[in-house]
Formats: sequence, structure tokens, C-alpha cells
Amino acid sequence: MTDVEQVRVDLLTSDPLSAAGIAAFATIRPEIAVLGEHERTKADVRIACCAGLTTDVAASLRRLASDGCPVVLITDVISDGDVLTALECRVVAILSRTGVTAERLVDLTVAVSRNGPAMPPGLVNDLLTQIERVRRDVHPDNSSVPALTRTELDVLRLTAAGDSPHEIAGRIRISTSAVKAVSQRMIQRLELRNRSHAVAYALHNGLI
Repeated sequence: MTDVEQVRVDLLTSDPLSAAGIAAFATIRPEIAVLGEHERTKADVRIACCAGLTTDVAASLRRLASDGCPVVLITDVISDGDVLTALECRVVAILSRTGVTAERLVDLTVAVSRNGPAMPPGLVNDLLTQIERVRRDVHPDNSSVPALTRTELDVLRLTAAGDSPHEIAGRIRISTSAVKAVSQRMIQRLELRNRSHAVAYALHNGLI
């Protein structure tokens, strides 16, 4: 039997039943290994399970955010006002607690671990739709927002559509390494965290 490279998961929940249920999910397929609390700094993906993104939950996620670990949030409800908070807490995907299945959770966790901090293709649209609602409600003043180059805007738009760096390179006719360099320079210049944060920033400020 071929060895499977496991995704190390840090499980964050105050509900023993949720913890037991998600841990049980991990036994169904060999790709997932749930870490103990003392091992959480070794995690590839953090799974947070909660009724809602309350102040306490957000505070806990922010305290852990410095390790750069992407978060899959399983929750009963998330409001438009919670979406930007979720991104600040490194949430890269949101699942409904009532509808989550073992296969869905394992597939998503593996996808997130392979994509790192980037939003997995196919999952970005729902989250960006919520961010767009927030942007329309806020009506930000864009006078102080730094301008982005045409290439930066193209990279952001295609990232928002779920394209990989390789796919973006083909669409705008530059190399994959150039796409990654454009993203990295833009993230550093705007003092953002990752590509998902850059997309949220651009949407929030009406740039794309």
C-alpha cells in the first residue's frame, strides 16, 4: 500500500460533540491527522467549528493567526459583516455545520493544504459574493487607496475567478513566475497577508 502524506489538522472548537465528530471524520480516510493541542504549531490547516463567528471565536483565531495556518470555518451562520473578520482570521473556506459531510470536509481540507493561503478554486465565488455585499454597503472613500497597475488588476480579477497562477499566466500572456512575482510585490506594497486578502482588499475598495 502506498504511503499517504497526511495533512496535519488543528481542531478548534469548544463543543466536545463537534470535536468528536470531526475527529471521527478523520478516521474515514488516511489523508488527515488531527493534532493534539500541544502540537498545534505543526498544523497545515486549522478547522474551526462554531455556532457563529462571535467576538470570542474571532479573538481565538486572531491569536493563532500569526503562524500563517489557513482556516476552514464550519459554522451555523455567517453574516455579511463577519466576512472581512473571517479573512482577517485567515479563514479561506466556509462550510455549513448542518450540511458538512466527512467526504466534503476531508476533500476541502486537503485542497486548502495544497493551495496554502490561497482560496481553493471553486470555493472563492460564494465568499467573494458576500464580500461584494459588504463593499456595496460600506461605500468606501477611494481617494486614499493606492492605484494598482493593469497587470495587478488582471491578476486580482482572475484570482477572484478561481484561476491558478498557471492559468492566469496563460490568460494574460506572462510566465507563471511573473504572476507570482506580481502578486507578491503587490501584497508587500499594500501590506496585505496573502492573495485572498488582496482580493478582499480590492473588492472592499471597489478596485475590481
